[in-house]
Amino acid sequence: RSDMGVEQQQFQRLPRSALPTLYDLTLDTDMQQLTFAGRLTVTLDVREDIDQVVMNVTNLDIEACSWKPSESGGPSGDCKFEIDTEQEKLSIKLPKRAVKSSTGLLHISYRGMINDEMKGFYRSKNPQETRHNAVTQFEATDARRAFPCWDEPDFKARFKITIIAESQLAVVSNMNQLSSTPYDKDPSKKVVVFETTPVMSTYLVAWSIGDYDTIEARDPNGVLMRVFAARGLAENARYALNVATKALPFFSDFFQIPFPLPKSDILAISEYKMGAMENWGLITYLDSRILMSESSLSSVNKQLITLIVGHELAHQWFGNLVTMQWWTDLWLTEGFAKFM
Repeated sequence: RSDMGVEQQQFQRLPRSALPTLYDLTLDTDMQQLTFAGRLTVTLDVREDIDQVVMNVTNLDIEACSWKPSESGGPSGDCKFEIDTEQEKLSIKLPKRAVKSSTGLLHISYRGMINDEMKGFYRSKNPQETRHNAVTQFEATDARRAFPCWDEPDFKARFKITIIAESQLAVVSNMNQLSSTPYDKDPSKKVVVFETTPVMSTYLVAWSIGDYDTIEARDPNGVLMRVFAARGLAENARYALNVATKALPFFSDFFQIPFPLPKSDILAISEYKMGAMENWGLITYLDSRILMSESSLSSVNKQLITLIVGHELAHQWFGNLVTMQWWTDLWLTEGFAKFM
């Protein structure tokens, strides 16, 4: 009980009776109203006989859920659901019992706000204009603010992300873009589809929508490396980009494990509570940490940029490729990255 005499629920980890293997997520964003509509299909591997699925969610308006068993080929069935706001959990009652060793597709439609809390899917003021960019910050437990998920580090899965946004805005995510086509329901928007990620934790998923300038280069192994920053400022990250093109192949050679993604982006954000975040393939930085003009690049500033870029790139192996089971072992991830 709390000091006020109100009984509090004891924290419990999510059950492992059904494991996500693929999230297929589509987000239809409205940067004027700062809202989004989500359509999520999760492929589930059923490990035990179950009649419900429990996952994480917070501050999202769940509109509908349905379940389709993969093996039977039968029709989808609507699901009843309950949200525990204190525990940030969504319990979904399946229309029919799912048996051990089967698979199924869980469909969820929902809505949310692009918030101003600098966590989850949030808005960041463009430093040169009045409008906002939109960006994500999910570590440690805020992916659930953007999409219902198993928001614990050892529930790894693949992610296929599609984002619908205004045609003139840049849209980036963890993986390379597969296609960008006009949105048939709104000619002012485009549909951007990204390649499916490797197996990874929810806290490393990332995307951003904004009015960005970009510069790019390739490392000696051919990995595309880009910078996204506010209009007119991307060139100020040239030193950070040069460091990244040298550090990434160094780690690939040191660990004898090639960087597994086709690209690695740097995203500079003006409103950000973290110094940086190692999202796989889309590393985010507070813009003041990496954006410096040639006249500001003292030896000290070069050293600081080198340290932070190297640290985040080390995480692409320590943390992203190999991940702690629970947050009590975060010191291992941070310790190895700092050591490198």
